[in-house]
Amino acid sequence: HAGARAIREGGQYTATYRLVRPGGEIRIVHETARIFLHEKTGVPLRMVGTTHDITEKRKAEETLRESESRFRELAENISEVFWIRDTREGVLLYVSPSYEKIWGKSCETLYRSQQSWMDSIHPEDFGRVRAAAIWVAGGHYDEIYRIIRPDGATRWIHDRAYPVHDEHGEIHQLVGTAEDITERKNLEQQILRAQRMDSIGTLAAGIAHDLNNVLAPILMSIEMLRPRLADIRSREIIELIGSSARRGTDMVSRVLSFARGLEGTRAPVAIDRLFDDVARIVAETFPRHIRLVTELGPCLHAPEGDMTQLHQVILNLCVNARDAMPGGGIIRLRAQNVTLDGNASPENPPGSTGPHVHIRVEDTGCGMPADLMEKIFEPFFTTKEAGKGTGLGLSSVAAIVKGHGGFVTV
Repeated sequence: HAGARAIREGGQYTATYRLVRPGGEIRIVHETARIFLHEKTGVPLRMVGTTHDITEKRKAEETLRESESRFRELAENISEVFWIRDTREGVLLYVSPSYEKIWGKSCETLYRSQQSWMDSIHPEDFGRVRAAAIWVAGGHYDEIYRIIRPDGATRWIHDRAYPVHDEHGEIHQLVGTAEDITERKNLEQQILRAQRMDSIGTLAAGIAHDLNNVLAPILMSIEMLRPRLADIRSREIIELIGSSARRGTDMVSRVLSFARGLEGTRAPVAIDRLFDDVARIVAETFPRHIRLVTELGPCLHAPEGDMTQLHQVILNLCVNARDAMPGGGIIRLRAQNVTLDGNASPENPPGSTGPHVHIRVEDTGCGMPADLMEKIFEPFFTTKEAGKGTGLGLSSVAAIVKGHGGFVTV
């Protein structure tokens, strides 16, 4: 049709078409021709043109399109960020869609300004990464760093780059991958904590044995002093000391049992007695401007448990409440029977069922930011100053309560 139209109207035409050779082979050709017409009659006089065999070129183009299609399919479906940078022009040629998922920013913002990549890097890692980036043009780049997403979340990134050389052996591009390794980092931290806890357990067993030797003469002295005390107040104080010392020996016994892999003795626990013991210690040891109030529901169940461990749980929570009220305030201990229906909720995360005793510890302190709430049960996490907290109090509370078949909510 292109040729017929050119013959009718004159002028130039181009066409690409397939032809079949005598042997049946199909070739693709590109033809360009010009038609010359008679000046007076307009009759076609001659045609001058060229025909080029472009079969191999078409095959190469098709192969390239397939290669690009496979590349995009791979780059756009992997979890890592794949990127290509022109080192001569200093421009970003390509970044895969995973960038939006990991960085929380659109790819378009990165194409507009490569500085947005650097702007996301955590301030503590920024200087190191910027220094390493100087060597990127030489193809030497392998860094692990943190980024801060627009939503405030922190992610760990493993970023690597590899040089691409041209026909003269010079680097003209860098291709790289940026992998989100946050989960791996979290797992490494958990392993380190487990190793640290294992070491602490071994150390605690030795300390517990020595502490037993320290408590023994205290208990013996109390028995010797008791008959010599005439006034009631002195006897109350000596009884408190004796009670605390005996509780200390029970706790030491628990540490030794834990180190040996033994379970503690469990029996029905009277919640009112538990509260009375804690209230007595609070009254004698806490500042006078902190007041403890207890509220007990009717006919409380007596759950099976380790009295010493549960005493430790309540006392730990009261100590935390005390520390949250440096100016004084009220701590409330409440207990009541509840029957859980098995439906998971904020008040019943694991979806427990059946009769339970609900113990609530409240204070009138300053409270806690929401971003810290998720971390408070992690071992060694503390908001207190160095030397004023180990970060093991609440993690111990959660472990003991879970070991008794319960759960803790904040």
